[in-house]
Amino acid sequence: MLTHTQRVIALLTGVFIGLALGLVAGLFLIAPARADVPDPVVIEEDDPGWSCVDDGNRICGPNNPQGALPGCYDEGGVLVAVWPCHVVVNPQTGEGDVYEGLA
Repeated sequence: MLTHTQRVIALLTGVFIGLALGLVAGLFLIAPARADVPDPVVIEEDDPGWSCVDDGNRICGPNNPQGALPGCYDEGGVLVAVWPCHVVVNPQTGEGDVYEGLA
């Protein structure tokens, strides 16, 4: 038969082992996502996936490879000014305005 002191030691040992195993298991459960997920694809202007309507400054010049109408496009891909056009950005707000004609 176990004495009172031996029961307390057995209980505390069990609690300690349970906490140790629980902490290790918890670390595995909350570990960040795998690091081998590839970075998002960056499309450069000369890549085949580039679209002057959707990418970059959204200004399509004449004879563009996509065959889009030459001009300035908004974020939704809607033609807002015909070629020649240019965008003027307010440096304090970062907002841009589109103007027809050469800058």
